[in-house]
Amino acid sequence: MNQNVNMYSPICRTSYGIVSFLMMKEMAKSGKFNMTYSPIGGTDLTSFQGMDMEWLIKASKSAEMFDSNAPCFKIFHENKMDSRIGSGKLVGYSFFEGDKLSETAVHHASQCDTFCVSSQWAKDVALNSGVTSPVEILHPVIDYDLCRKSVARYTETKPKRNEIVKFLHIGKMEDRKNQIDMIKAFGEAFDQFDPVELHIMWDSPFNTQGQAEARQKAIQDSPLSHKIKILGGKQLYSDVISLYGDYDVYVSLSRAEGWDMPLFEALSCGMTAIATNVTAHTEFIDKDNCVMVESKRMIPAVDGVWFFGDSDWHDFSKDDIVSSFQEAFDRDSVKPLNERENNSNKFIDTFDNMSTINKLESILR
Repeated sequence: MNQNVNMYSPICRTSYGIVSFLMMKEMAKSGKFNMTYSPIGGTDLTSFQGMDMEWLIKASKSAEMFDSNAPCFKIFHENKMDSRIGSGKLVGYSFFEGDKLSETAVHHASQCDTFCVSSQWAKDVALNSGVTSPVEILHPVIDYDLCRKSVARYTETKPKRNEIVKFLHIGKMEDRKNQIDMIKAFGEAFDQFDPVELHIMWDSPFNTQGQAEARQKAIQDSPLSHKIKILGGKQLYSDVISLYGDYDVYVSLSRAEGWDMPLFEALSCGMTAIATNVTAHTEFIDKDNCVMVESKRMIPAVDGVWFFGDSDWHDFSKDDIVSSFQEAFDRDSVKPLNERENNSNKFIDTFDNMSTINKLESILR
């Protein structure tokens, strides 16, 4: 018998909106759930044009006559668990970057019958911060069919790229994502004759003018500024996944992450990656799929925009970051073409969507 469940989450271009859409799409695909859908905020389907949405139409219409006793699966911020659909059990699902939760977040998370997080790191943070609800690890899901198409794109286009190793970074402008150090390290890791390029996509409505100016200055000051390109934003989620097929190495030098969806997507597409060995994304990186940069110390998490010193995040050695670029270049230069597909298949087998859906079904029961 299918599980009735009231979904309560955003669907939009934000990380929460994308995670919610993909999770519900896989839930519908599994045939295990009778879903209703009630949005948090206005629904924006712009990113998902061309993807199947019959399940969403059905779930939205079903919300008119929701089962008040069914569990509510709420995908939203850990400090916003003060509302639900119906009176059934509340299963919350949140992502956070800090190494401790605020008193408000602990109170809200503790109101859930089960509080779900993405990683063992996040579970430890929640419990150590004082969350009293049961805490379960639930991995996000992505569209692996799109990832396989991206791998095929890479196999087709890579031989035409004149041996240039192309690095890619995706993420909104944030000090947490350590983008200025990334730009500086790229300029020190290579010289003007090395066959490398760094492309960055950081289009976001949350970017500030000050953040943009600081990053533009770092690019202008780089001895390899002519090898750094800023990409325009991609409207469609499918276009973002396709983009990985044009690149060799993904770069994520974050001081802290709640999951790091672009890194997860890149590895699902079989890419070589550079990643910091800290916080939530340690759930899915290892020495085989990443060149890992180790933390040197903890520093207060302060950027004056999103973080104000209430928690700490990681700091890294400049030399280690420089070396990570060079090691990733060396790895990719000797990688046979078919390794991209092999890496993708191995990663997808390890983090298969059905395992997540089966675990969610058990949590909701």
